[in-house]
Amino acid sequence: VKVAPHNPYSPVATAVSLHLAACIPNFAIQEIAQSDVPWRDELLTEPIVVRDGYFALPKGPGLGIEVNWEVVQAYPGVAQDVPRLRHEDGSMAHW
Repeated sequence: VKVAPHNPYSPVATAVSLHLAACIPNFAIQEIAQSDVPWRDELLTEPIVVRDGYFALPKGPGLGIEVNWEVVQAYPGVAQDVPRLRHEDGSMAHW
């Protein structure tokens, strides 16, 4: 069965997903968010770049990335209510 990591979050999650993809034989495709906020590429000191439809695996220590903490502090997270997936009777709901 092919695996396609669901990754609608940050470049940090992208680095994690890329390392997972690099070590499993059944990786298919990587989902990423690219244009949700204009400062996304600033979250890392060196952004993870897509070239010709492919990522290069970050090569630094750990996940291969370095977080730009000044940018993280400049754009704090905003709590959001998550969708409810069940109706009051317990049946499944659609977002």
